[in-house]
Amino acid sequence: KVPVDLSLAWHTDAGVTPNDSIIGTLAIYTRTNKGLSQFPDGEDRMNSRLYSDLVQTQVVNDIRALYEPAWTRRQLWDRSYSESRTPNVPALLLELLSHLNFADMRYGLDPSFRFTAARAVYKGMLKYLSARYGCDYAVQPLPVHAFKVDLVQGKAVLSWAPTEDPLEPTAVPRYYRVYTRVGDGGFDAGYEVNGTSVTLPLEAGKLYSYKITACNDGGESFPSEILCAGYPSLHARRVQVVNDFTRVAAPVWFDTPQYAGFLDDTDSGVPWGRDIHFAGSVNEFDRGRAWTDDDNPGFGASYMDQAGKPVAGNTFDFAAAHGAAILKAGYSVESSSAEAFDGLSGAFAIDMICGKQLTTRVGRGAVPDRYPVFSDSLQTALRRFTASGGHVLLSGAYIGTDAWDHVYPGVPVAPEATRQFVRTVLGYEWVTNAGTRGDAVQPARGSGLPAVHYNRAWSPSVYRVESPDGIKPTSAKASVLMRYDDSAHIGAATWYDGPGYKVAAFGFPLETSPEMESVIRVVLGKF
Repeated sequence: KVPVDLSLAWHTDAGVTPNDSIIGTLAIYTRTNKGLSQFPDGEDRMNSRLYSDLVQTQVVNDIRALYEPAWTRRQLWDRSYSESRTPNVPALLLELLSHLNFADMRYGLDPSFRFTAARAVYKGMLKYLSARYGCDYAVQPLPVHAFKVDLVQGKAVLSWAPTEDPLEPTAVPRYYRVYTRVGDGGFDAGYEVNGTSVTLPLEAGKLYSYKITACNDGGESFPSEILCAGYPSLHARRVQVVNDFTRVAAPVWFDTPQYAGFLDDTDSGVPWGRDIHFAGSVNEFDRGRAWTDDDNPGFGASYMDQAGKPVAGNTFDFAAAHGAAILKAGYSVESSSAEAFDGLSGAFAIDMICGKQLTTRVGRGAVPDRYPVFSDSLQTALRRFTASGGHVLLSGAYIGTDAWDHVYPGVPVAPEATRQFVRTVLGYEWVTNAGTRGDAVQPARGSGLPAVHYNRAWSPSVYRVESPDGIKPTSAKASVLMRYDDSAHIGAATWYDGPGYKVAAFGFPLETSPEMESVIRVVLGKF
């Protein structure tokens, strides 16, 4: 027999508000079943109420702390629903939010919000079991941060930092696990490390990838981003891959008294890994259109052409794809998160992955915006790196837009200092966040680059780029490197001969292009 301690039915509800009010979180338990107030083993069914209260409290408190201070705590109901009545153990029917309410779904479509909600349910369960059995508990740690892999004399030196959980004092790492992948194989079973750094051997000509988890008595954290290192020979010039693509997000939205909705064709958001719940783009934006039946669902209705199809997002594993191209081109490679990048590595060039990084509003904006392309610390590190003669290859869909404009409503435009940094250090400026409706890019004459395509479609294998940036040179020392292949021929990439260094900037993410390997080889050769 398998012992069962409790039961959870996780639902979303169907309420609608005419404004931007949150429907919020409802918890349901059942006090009696067939007139009995005890489970078959004699346990009091009132424990279902204790369990439901602890989980609902944890969910609401964590959401209020991290996302929405006005998140609604609904009732703690004693109702006779099958999910809360029929289990022979303490049972909870949780209605996390309303999937019909626009204000709720601005959060519900955010992968980081869903992680927080799931973690809160897990913490509430732990607290119930701790109270039920009179034992201590520990919450699994959060993923590590500030991860980097330095290449030192043919060895990989990994370092990282633990992440404090301000909401849970028990979520402290006791040790870590390091997982290794060679080439395009699978990760090994990992091994335990007590500190926050480790040095590992490498074999020439192979690309090694690494991920870290934090562990304690409560379990193992989600993995870190995946970074890599490798070398063709000990004398090869070194390139550092810098991962600046950390965004996961709900789609871009708009909100007016009469119309509201999500705008997938502007930016469909970024799933964590892959999502399966996307059915299709919204096609009814009129708040006044009520549901009448399933053939006429009213406000928020969507197409169904994508139902059941996985949608790729941020795998946090793009450094390896870039690293493999760099290694194949004859260069050594090391890698770093953007947070850990300090500009002091001594590499002759960096390959900065910006992906779909974009300053992103969280819900209605009650907490600070997230995921800027050029944070203050990253600008400082890039200035330091280029001042020492380091070359820069960067690519991303919003490398201009995020400095000159905004995509999510209410996000303030970046300060002028950021735009001045892009102009003077990176040598380009923004033209438009709608560089083309196509997916083809043509090289400028004499650039040596191939014609390329990038992904604009829903795909299970690589994320979608809806709005590639159009950019242009800022001085006589800069030039157009590539143009989008349509009638407008807007600049897609620029080249800048800076004072002692060079910059190649691409307004679309290279990892979404099948021709990435050739582009990286040519650009590094031009450096």
